[in-house]
Amino acid sequence: MFTYPIPINNPRKVHLFGIQDEAVREQINYVLDENEIIGKGPNGTLSMVFNGIKRLNKGEKHLKITCDNAGVLTPPPLDYKRQEYLYQNIRAFVRDKFKDITCPKPVQNGFE
Repeated sequence: MFTYPIPINNPRKVHLFGIQDEAVREQINYVLDENEIIGKGPNGTLSMVFNGIKRLNKGEKHLKITCDNAGVLTPPPLDYKRQEYLYQNIRAFVRDKFKDITCPKPVQNGFE
């Protein structure tokens, strides 16, 4: 495994993958630059899982695996009636600095 310094002021997109041994509270994190991903699909992930198991194994005979895919999810836009309700009935209860984010003026978005 190669390590190299990454300047903090150099923003970049990365893939983060971690594997943890809960018995000893040890975790290995794999941080891959966006162009270093091992490939789409399960092969890249499985190779990191296998590497992590080999590195964390202390002779255990049983393995419990849980998975969490924390990808970015974008919710669908609200329909016009819901936007209108939020604007007319909820906006008054929202702090001023959040009103345009939480309850903006309704707009037709073509999803009605």
